[in-house]
Parts: sequence; C-alpha cells; structure tokens
Amino acid sequence: MKGDVASMTALKRILEDFSAATGLTINFHKSTFVPMHVDATTAAEMAEILGCSVSSFPQTYLGLPLSPHKLKFADYQPLLLSFDRYLAGWKARLLSTGGRIVLVNSVLGSLPIYYMSSILLPKKVVEALDAKRRAFLWTGEERCHGSSCLVAWTGVCQPKEFGGLGVKNLTDMNHCLLLKFVHKLHDPEPLPWKQWFLSHSDLSREAARDSYLGKLISHELRRYQDLTRVRVGTGDRTSFWHDRWLFNTPLCDMFPALYSHVLRRDLTVRAVLDIGLHAQLRP
Repeated sequence: MKGDVASMTALKRILEDFSAATGLTINFHKSTFVPMHVDATTAAEMAEILGCSVSSFPQTYLGLPLSPHKLKFADYQPLLLSFDRYLAGWKARLLSTGGRIVLVNSVLGSLPIYYMSSILLPKKVVEALDAKRRAFLWTGEERCHGSSCLVAWTGVCQPKEFGGLGVKNLTDMNHCLLLKFVHKLHDPEPLPWKQWFLSHSDLSREAARDSYLGKLISHELRRYQDLTRVRVGTGDRTSFWHDRWLFNTPLCDMFPALYSHVLRRDLTVRAVLDIGLHAQLRP
C-alpha cells in the first residue's frame, strides 16, 4: 500500500468489513506495521490508525526471517538457539559414539532443513552449526578443540562406503534443497510464483539477477545443468544458448562474442544461425 494516512484509513476500513463479513476478528495488538521510506511522523499516524506498533525488518514470516536487505549473522539466532535447546536436554556423556552419530544425523541434521529450503545459509552460519554438531559428536560439550576430533570433519561427512561416518554435509543439503526452484521452473505445472517470476524476470538482464530469487536461480542453474540431461522433443523447452550441444559446453560459452551480440540486438534464432554460418564461411 502507499505510505500515506489516507491509504491506511482505507486499509483499516477494508479489514473491519472483512471481520464483520466473516466473523474472523483481527488482533491488531499482535500485528506489526513496517514502514518503508516513510517519515517518522507519518508512520506514527498510520500505526495509530491501524492500532498496532511500528516495527522494522527483518520480520519473522512463516518461521523465516524476511528482509529486503541481506540478512546478518544475528538474524539466524533462532536457528542457532534451536540447536542449543536440543543439545541442553541430551545427556551426551551417557551416549555411545554411535548414538551421538544417530542424533547428529536424525535431529541436528534435520533442524535447518526448513531454513535451507528457502535460504542459502551464509558460510559463517554453516560453520557455527557444524561446530555445535562436531562438539556434540566428539566430546558431548558445547565446544571442542581440534585435538579432541579423531577424524577431520570433511572425513566425517563422507559416506560410510567411502570410509566416512555418513554425517550429512549441510552445504550440500542446502544446494540440493534450493535446486527445487530451478526444477520447478522446468516443470510444466503452472505454479503462481513461477508464472509471476517468468513474466517479470529475464536472467540475462542484470536487474533480474539482482532480485533474491533471480540470484538464487542463476546461482543454482549451472549446478542443475551439470546434474541433468535434455531430450529434445518439440523444442519448446530447449535452450539454444545454454543447453550443452557440443563438447559438454553451452554455446554461450563457446561463442561469447556472438552471444553478447545477440543479447544486444535481441536477434532471432534464425538470424543467429545465419550470423554463425557467415562467420564460419569467412576466410
């Protein structure tokens, strides 16, 4: 909504009509009002009309921190505290190493899944979570020194058939969970968020890559291409430039000058083929 008093008045009237029509009463005292680019005086007047307190980002939305800016390490404290709550209730010293491995995988490895399904966790956050898992596994304490670790953490995260302990690698899990967004973009099911994204975004443009979802998809797209193969049917879902036609390399990487020229001129595929043909026929 617009950041003015008139818009807030109209919103409050709509919400009151909704409550009267459905019987669902809105508790404004448990709601927050987040102004963006609104001066303090106007924000106070708008909050008084709505009947809720003024707040700021990041906001907790569906259990995740929501913010238009890059999240800081402190914004992930709820996730770190969830680890501490579980660890405080476990009698680690009474458990065998095998029992600790089971808890590390089944419980501690599952706690961040909800976060990792929507957010690419910063390296610092992953290191903090791994430090808690590593300390519980080897000593049962909150922290441990390297001398207490019998195996390097990279070896611990290796599968058992390769000599590791089979502990889940959080970074790999995070990327695998985020790949679902790229996979759903290739799925024919008309999801609302996908229709909106495809109608408003073009990953070849810098502005689209600056959005959170655009960054996430462009970052995971290359990994998705390495894991999948394309079978050409009607050609409707075939990418001329980004699919790997020759030598397992996309054409945009093999012919970068031609690709940049196409982006500038917005040429059709037929024109592109003609340009490439004339370029090869030149002496």
